[in-house]
Amino acid sequence: YAITEQLIEPGERILDIGCGNGNMLRKVKDRYQELYGVDISPSRLEEAKKTTKDLYPSDILKFKFLEGNADTSLPFQDNYFDTIICIAIIEHVYDIFSLVKEMYRVLKPNGCVIAQVPNIAYFKHRISLLLGKLPVTSSPYNWEEIGWDGGHIHYFTMNKFCWLFDVGYLKVKVFK
Repeated sequence: YAITEQLIEPGERILDIGCGNGNMLRKVKDRYQELYGVDISPSRLEEAKKTTKDLYPSDILKFKFLEGNADTSLPFQDNYFDTIICIAIIEHVYDIFSLVKEMYRVLKPNGCVIAQVPNIAYFKHRISLLLGKLPVTSSPYNWEEIGWDGGHIHYFTMNKFCWLFDVGYLKVKVFK
């Protein structure tokens, strides 16, 4: 999240897909006139609204938190956002191509998408695979007990993740 915050340049509107409690939007509130957060969880959105109102009551009108599913169309007009953030979300989405296409649709020309997913080819994950174990790419807590990797339905290497954004939708600039 610290790297994401450093990469975000000022603009008119920003969208955080999978905004959770709205923390990232609050961190960059002074860089944008309008800040939008979309999340599938009503309870996380309520937390985002309450925390934002408590911390920044005079800025509350800049924030718009909406319930939405990243597997459906985004409820925004074309070319609306200067920046889109999508951190640790894409690996949970069924139709990743549709999501990337939607991001491209609502992004202004020359806008910026900052996206991140776990890298299954990360060295420690490769070692796990060599030892016959499925690597844990999400929360390490109780993974063996619950038997699943945080709801991840897609796994990516850096090359495949860049390819996802470079198949005609967005041209990728990779930050390592």
